[in-house]
Amino acid sequence: MTDPSDDVPTLLPSQSPTVTGMIGAARGAAAPAHLPTGAAVARYRIESVLGEGGMGVVYLARQQKPDREVARKVVRPGYATERMLKRFELEAEVLGQLLHPGIAQIYEAGTADAGMGPQPFSSPNATDPGTSPSSSK
Repeated sequence: MTDPSDDVPTLLPSQSPTVTGMIGAARGAAAPAHLPTGAAVARYRIESVLGEGGMGVVYLARQQKPDREVARKVVRPGYATERMLKRFELEAEVLGQLLHPGIAQIYEAGTADAGMGPQPFSSPNATDPGTSPSSSK
């Protein structure tokens, strides 16, 4: 019996590297390595991994200016389809305009290259909703 996902590339209008990469990931291909602790990416220093899913990784990071702890949500290389990018940008734009103790506040969103090619990211606050920011450094 054949794997039904074998037919996916032939059913798609184009076989871009992004589509091929997503199919490989769905079949259990190795995910890219995490950014190492202490890595500097743009104006952030990676401190640890908070969580991850199929689309990306969320890091605990320290923003340099202003000096504060943030959660840095990074899309995995190869998952940035045009539709996903539009959704990601809309999410960051909407969350960036909201102020509510139960909703993460977006401090910055954009694209950065940490050595794996340009990756979309957003940087919301890293504290639990309704708590004060961490003062540890």
